[in-house]
Order: sequence, then C-alpha cells, then structure tokens
Amino acid sequence: MEYGYLAKIYDQLMKEVDYKEWASFIEKCIKKNNSTKRNKLLELACGTGNVTIPLAKKGYEITAMDRSIEMLSQAQQKAMESNLHLKFYQQDMLNLEIDEDFDTILCLCDGINYILDPEDLKVFFQKVYSLLKERGVFIFDISTFYKLKYILGENTYGEDLGDIIYLWENYFCEEEETVEMDLTFFQLSKEGLYEKHKEFHVQKAYHREVLDSLLKKTGFSTVDMYHELRDSPPRENSQRIFFVCQKLG
Repeated sequence: MEYGYLAKIYDQLMKEVDYKEWASFIEKCIKKNNSTKRNKLLELACGTGNVTIPLAKKGYEITAMDRSIEMLSQAQQKAMESNLHLKFYQQDMLNLEIDEDFDTILCLCDGINYILDPEDLKVFFQKVYSLLKERGVFIFDISTFYKLKYILGENTYGEDLGDIIYLWENYFCEEEETVEMDLTFFQLSKEGLYEKHKEFHVQKAYHREVLDSLLKKTGFSTVDMYHELRDSPPRENSQRIFFVCQKLG
C-alpha cells in the first residue's frame, strides 16, 4: 500500500478537489474549538501537501509526516516553491516517534481508512491523544462505510487523461469489511509508448458509531461529526465524514 508511482501523478488525478476549501474548513473547526489562537499543528499522512501548504500560508506552524518518501518529496517541493519553512519527517503514523506536543493534529484524505486493524486504530488514537495539549483538537476524515461498500464496492472505474490512462478495479470483502483497490496506469513516454504501472491498496470501512465510541473511550471529551465539508451532521449516504475531537483532560 505504498504510494510509489502514484505519488508522481497524484495531484493530476486529484486536480478537481478544492484543497483550499478543505484548509478553510479545517481552520474553521480549529477556531470553533479553541478560545485562543493555537497554531502548532502536526499533520499525519500529509501526502503531497495539498492541505499542508494552504494551512501553512494561513500562519500555522506545521510538522508534517508521511510514510511515503515519494509523497514527501512532492510536499517539500511545494513548500520550497511557496517559500515556506516546514518540518517534514518520513514516519509511519502507527509508529510515531516525536517528543513534542501540539495544539492540533490532523489525519486527512482517508488516512484512517488505511489502518486495517481496529486494535492498531485504538493504539493510534491513544498516541494522538497523548501528543495533544490540553484543549487540543484532533481532526480527521474517513471515506464512509456507505462509500466504500456501495459506491466503490464491486465497481470498476477508468479515465483517459491524455498522457495517462488508468483502470481502477475494486472488490469489497464482506468478512473483513475492507475494499481492495487494484490500480493500473498507462503513462505515455517521450518515445510515444505507454508504460504500465500497478498499485494495490486496501481500505477499512469503519462505521462512524464505532469510531465515536473508541474516541470517547480514548479520553476525548467531545466528538463532533460533519457531513463532508458542511457544518451539518452526517447523513446515511454521506460519502465523507469529518471528525473533530477535543481533549479536555
């Protein structure tokens, strides 16, 4: 489940996503849950920095981590181009090693869905809780159970982007409640030939009630859930849910 070749074309595939809107929504959630300005932020699974960079431009002091060196390379390049001085580390978020505490911790763009073992998720939530300052906020999103089972599920997707053609085949495992994603890319080379690349990813379909219970058992005093990028509660057919969790001791 490493982002190898995919890291190179990730932004091209996700060009329709308005990450500035994501950053504005995240900032709104941070301000709503803090009476004073809190700007020391840790972003886990930061990817190519699509949310990292807009938040840094808003004045947040950001430490960003990802397990993929290819993704981090893209994020670092964006930071340099924007003249931003951020701290980037290559780390697996299930094995966090950092001796600091933070006002806000983020894990966006399906990062939680990639934690397949509920026991690993429990330990992860505990680690995040320990890294937060008092009144700190943990914000993450998930692709919902509804989306992974009924939208992606057994479906196959494909698109011709000109110099890249991709085929995305999905299989939903009922027993494990996971969706297996088999991705095949054909990229046009300078010689006019298509080069084939393959990646395999697995995501866990979590019920929001399970996550809510686990977060509260971890110690988070409040757990608010939002439908996509809206200030409204989740719906039965929500495809993405944002969780905003506060540590009040």
